[in-house]
Amino acid sequence: SIVGVQMERLQINAELQFDEQRHSSVTRFAEIAGQNAIIQLESTVYIDKANIKGKARVYVGLELGYQLEKYRGDRKNMTVIQNVMKNANQGFIMTGRAIGCREGGCTVFDETAFEEEAAEESRFIETRGKPHTVSLRWDDEFYRFVFSFDGMTSYIDMVTFASKYDFNPKDFSYARLFVTVENINNDHDEGRVVARFGNVNVNGNLYDDFAAEALNPEKWATGQTYR
Repeated sequence: SIVGVQMERLQINAELQFDEQRHSSVTRFAEIAGQNAIIQLESTVYIDKANIKGKARVYVGLELGYQLEKYRGDRKNMTVIQNVMKNANQGFIMTGRAIGCREGGCTVFDETAFEEEAAEESRFIETRGKPHTVSLRWDDEFYRFVFSFDGMTSYIDMVTFASKYDFNPKDFSYARLFVTVENINNDHDEGRVVARFGNVNVNGNLYDDFAAEALNPEKWATGQTYR
C-alpha cells in the first residue's frame, strides 16, 4: 500500500513521472484524526529510498494546517506550516516553511534553515534508514513556530505573516505526516521516495508507536492529492 504500517513504522511511498494527465505534483499523507488543537507534533523520520531526476523536488516531514472557520472545506485561504527534509545539491537539507494560501494559490511566505553553527551538518543529512527526530511546535509567548531537527532549532515569526494572511493559531485544522514529489514538468523529471515515521508524539504525549500490524483508523486518516 502507499500508506501503511511496516515493521512498527508508518511507511509512505510517493512516485511521479510525467504523464498524459500532466500532473506536476503528488502528496501522500497520514492525518491525525480528530479536531482537537495540536500545538506540538514530533516524529522520528527515515528516508529509505530516494530516486530524483531532472528538476523534481521531494519533501518528507510534518505539517500543521490552519484555516478560519468561514473558509472550512474549500482547501483555500489556509496557512500551512511544514518542517521537512527536502532534496538539494544531490542530498537533503532540513528546513521550516510557512506557506500562505489564497484563492490564487499557495506561496512560501518564509523559509528558514537551522542555526548557522549547524548549517554544515544540516546540509548533508544522512538518509537510507537513519532515524532523525523532527518536531514542530507553536510558541504562543513569542507568536512563532519552533522547528527542531535532531536537537537543532530554528523558528519563523508569525507576526508579519498574520498581517498579510488570515492566520490565527486557534484556528487549527489538521496535522499530517506527509511525502511530496513535485515539479514534474517534462520527460526528464521524475521522483520516487519511500519514507517511514515512528513514535509520533502529539502535544508532548506519545500518540502512536505503530506497534499494531495495521494503521488504526480511529487515529489516522490517509489520502493523496494531485496537482
